[in-house]
Amino acid sequence: MLLLLIVILIADIPAVSQSIINTAHNLSVSGPGTVKASSESEICIFCHTPHNSRPDHPLWNRNDPGSTYVLYTSSTTQALIGQPDGSAVLCLSCHDGTIALGDVLSRATPITFAGGVTTMPAGSSNLSTNLSNDHPISFTYNSALAAADGELKDPSTLIGPVRLENSKMQCTSCHDPHANIYSDFLVASTLASDLCLNCHEPDYWSSSSHKNSAKTWNGTSPDPWFHTPDSYTTVAQNACENCHNPHLAETTPRLMNFSTEENNCLVCHNGNVAAKNIQVQMAKSNRHNVYAYNGVHDPTESAWVQSKHVECEDCHNPHAANTTSASAPNVKGSNAGVRGI
Repeated sequence: MLLLLIVILIADIPAVSQSIINTAHNLSVSGPGTVKASSESEICIFCHTPHNSRPDHPLWNRNDPGSTYVLYTSSTTQALIGQPDGSAVLCLSCHDGTIALGDVLSRATPITFAGGVTTMPAGSSNLSTNLSNDHPISFTYNSALAAADGELKDPSTLIGPVRLENSKMQCTSCHDPHANIYSDFLVASTLASDLCLNCHEPDYWSSSSHKNSAKTWNGTSPDPWFHTPDSYTTVAQNACENCHNPHLAETTPRLMNFSTEENNCLVCHNGNVAAKNIQVQMAKSNRHNVYAYNGVHDPTESAWVQSKHVECEDCHNPHAANTTSASAPNVKGSNAGVRGI
C-alpha cells in the first residue's frame, strides 16, 4: 500500500509542476504574477465558464475583441494570411490590449485587478492590434503551401509538439496556455531553435555557421541576444533568433531583430561574437556602403536591379554562410547559397 502511494505521488509531480496554478495565466488573487485580480479566487473563470458561455469551444467566457488587425505581409510568403480566427481570437481577447482582463461573461461587472490594472499592460504580452511584426497566424498550412514555399516541412510530418488547428497555424500551435514548461507557454524549447525547426526547413541550414557555431558573446554592448534566455550563450544555441524575433520584431517583413538591416549582422560581426570585425571594415573609405540604403533590398527582386543598393544579404546568405574555404567549383563558404554566384 505504501509503495502504491509513493508511485501515485511520483506520477503526480509533473502534473503539479505544469499546472496553470503556478503560471502567469492564473489571474486569480492567488496567482504568482504581478498582473492578477484583487480578490477573485476562481482561476478558470478568466477564460472559461460552465454555463452561458459563448458558442465557441471550449466554453469561452470572454467576448470577441471585434478588432480589425494589421496583418503580417511579406514578398516571400505564399500563405494566405487572414484576420485572426479560431483560438487566436480567444488569445487576443486579452493579448491585443483592447478588452479589460476582468471583463468576463459570467460576471455582471468586470473583475477588478490589483494596482488599477484593466487591460493587458504594455510589454511583450501586449501584441496590440498591429500583428505585422508577429509570426503570422490563422492561415492554412497544408502540403500545397509547403511545396510552394520550399522551405517548410510538409504538415503531414508534424509529429512533434506543434499542432495545427483545423489545418491552420494558430497561437496554440506554438503556445499551450495551460502549461508553461519552457517559458512563454511554448510547446517546445527554443534552444537551437528546436521549436522553429518543427515547421521551418531553411535551405543549406544544416551546414550553416549560424546553426553550428560555438562562438560566444564577450559581454560588450550591444547585446546580440537581447530577447533569448541568458542561458543561451552561443550562436548555435540562439540559432534563428540570432537574427529573428517571433513577436514584436523591429521590422516586418521577415521579423528581424533590428529595423536597420546591417545591424542584424553587425551586432555579432563587430568583433564581439564573430572573430572578424566587419564593422571596422565598413568604416574604411573604400567599402560597400551598406549604411546608405535601408528597406530597398528584397529577396525576390529581379537580377536586373532597378533600385541601386548594396546590403550584406546581396553577397551573403545567413542561412547558408559557413567557414569553408573556396575550392573550385564551390564558392567560399561566406558566399554560399547566394543567387548569381
